[in-house]
Amino acid sequence: MLYALFGEVQNKIKNEFIVNRYVADKDMRVSLSFEAKDVQYRIARGLAKGKTSYLELYEGENDITKSTISETQAFLENEILRCNAATFSRTMFLTSSQTYNFYEMKKSDKKEFVEQLFDIGVFGDMHQAIHRDIL
Repeated sequence: MLYALFGEVQNKIKNEFIVNRYVADKDMRVSLSFEAKDVQYRIARGLAKGKTSYLELYEGENDITKSTISETQAFLENEILRCNAATFSRTMFLTSSQTYNFYEMKKSDKKEFVEQLFDIGVFGDMHQAIHRDIL
């Protein structure tokens, strides 16, 4: 799930090491279907010939992939999932050996986590804009 949604694996392995070394000239593809706000989505992510990354995003049968992987990823995180990989990992994807102590996080990480979790980043943005205007 983590790789399909965010292009990351849990232990931060580089893409070239995800593919089995004995089949490095083969394609690797992960596909994930999910529903958000009563809309069906499908993600296909992988490595062509074990080297070139790709990301495809579908809404129903319609291809809504953007022109670059980073644009598609930003759209997926900001408009559909409404969270990034760190928030997803901290709330949805934990293993028995992995824990996140909120109280041990840096102040900026706590703020980012809470804003992402409750989708209240707009208030932080408004605060920064007011602060800039005052200065």
